[in-house]
Amino acid sequence: LVTPDNVYDYKKLPSLFFQYDYKKIYESCKELDVDLKNLKNRENHLKNLQENLEEWKELDIKVEDLEGTKNTKIIVGTIPSKDFISCIEEIIKIGKEIEIIKITEDNKQCKIMILSISEYYISINKVLNKYNFNSFKFPLEYSETPKYILEEISGELKNIEEKREIIFEECKKLYRENLSLYLAFDYLSILKNKKDIEKYIKQTEKVIIIEGWILKKELNGLKNILYKKFKELEIVFSDPKESDDIPVALKNNKFVEPFESVTELYGIPKYKEFDPTPLFAPFYFIFFGMCLSDAGYGLVIAVLSYLALKKFKFEGMVKKFFGLFFLGGLSTFIMGAIMGSWMGDTLNYLPKNILFIKTFLIDAISLLDPIKNPMPFLLISLSLGVIQIYTGFIIKFIANIKENKVKTGLMDQGSWLLLISGILLYIIANTIGSLAEYEIITKYIILAGLLSLVITQGRSNKNIILKAAGGVISLYNLIGYFSDILSYSRLFALGLSTAVLAVVVNNFVMLFKD
Repeated sequence: LVTPDNVYDYKKLPSLFFQYDYKKIYESCKELDVDLKNLKNRENHLKNLQENLEEWKELDIKVEDLEGTKNTKIIVGTIPSKDFISCIEEIIKIGKEIEIIKITEDNKQCKIMILSISEYYISINKVLNKYNFNSFKFPLEYSETPKYILEEISGELKNIEEKREIIFEECKKLYRENLSLYLAFDYLSILKNKKDIEKYIKQTEKVIIIEGWILKKELNGLKNILYKKFKELEIVFSDPKESDDIPVALKNNKFVEPFESVTELYGIPKYKEFDPTPLFAPFYFIFFGMCLSDAGYGLVIAVLSYLALKKFKFEGMVKKFFGLFFLGGLSTFIMGAIMGSWMGDTLNYLPKNILFIKTFLIDAISLLDPIKNPMPFLLISLSLGVIQIYTGFIIKFIANIKENKVKTGLMDQGSWLLLISGILLYIIANTIGSLAEYEIITKYIILAGLLSLVITQGRSNKNIILKAAGGVISLYNLIGYFSDILSYSRLFALGLSTAVLAVVVNNFVMLFKD
């Protein structure tokens, strides 16, 4: 992720590469990695064994002796305490050559050992199975008593930890080779890229043809560079064909560019599709801040991200991610300031001589207090949900217009916008007393939206009854849209919980003040 500051001349790169035995380092790293994995697997096995044997350390008999002999069998395990007497009574009836030893007992279970002749083994097991008997699976790799085995396991676990420390020391020594490995990686990457480019090159003895894609705005720049360096050269540009697999390059301003990391994470749009990044970037920016909603922590995130961007030479996706965290930190700072949260309630612990800072930050800047009065914050969260739902409909409507599907846009997105708008206006008219007179108008808007959906949403069916049925069934989607809007209450929940969590952390720290 982070590349060192050392810069090498490309012409010297091959000689430096062949002077360095990177394969030996790779094999050493691979060997150490295998050793660490083997130690981890062995450690997990021993810890599981240790956990199982811990319950049987009172068993004063060697594990190898639990296998029995040709003529005798030994059964060891646990049985529910409430079933112990009933189980024993049934087993005793099987025959005289049976001895039952109770090892330990508590309120829940009883640990027992049963010795019998071999011919009783099947009959005893049938009885035990009736009473939820759980057999003790003894480890075949050991032969001593459980108590002695536990001591051996503890010693081996300690030995594993010592071996791991030795491997870590070896890893630290190999880390010094990091710079040379970067060099080898860069050189091999260049060779690979050259090999990949060959598929775009066609050639004869005297002519080479190179095909590729370039951004339209960079055409003139490419021409100038190539014509300056080469004389016998012809450059031909053509518009892409419908059948071409056209690569996509996202291009946005400095504010939107970091949000491209989110778009690329889920898949970039096709060549003829619009870039959604500028459309969701403002929402992402606001939502990030609302979820954390603390100015102090937002400032920390923004500063750390900014310093990382300045100090390290990040490229590509990593650079965009840190840019995203920087903007997220700024958003968190702004939202936290609006909500009066500065690392929780840290302002309450300021000395009296600088309390004017609290007065300024809380009274002058703060507009909301989600802890004392959460309702405005909840309404803002739901309102943002409504805005984003509307944005989605409008984007789809515009996309239909671009594809010359104006009627489709009006029937699909237009109808839904009409219905949802009518319902929201009806709620507002009933909530705000001064708007009650407009309630009848909102009802007509709702009715118009319902009729529009019923008439248009089943249009793909040829049968008139199926058309109507399809329209009515489409109204079920209304539940989905309103559940989407309600889901934005999670912004409120996350914002409130982070504010409370910050206060709890402060209170916890103050316990150790003295």
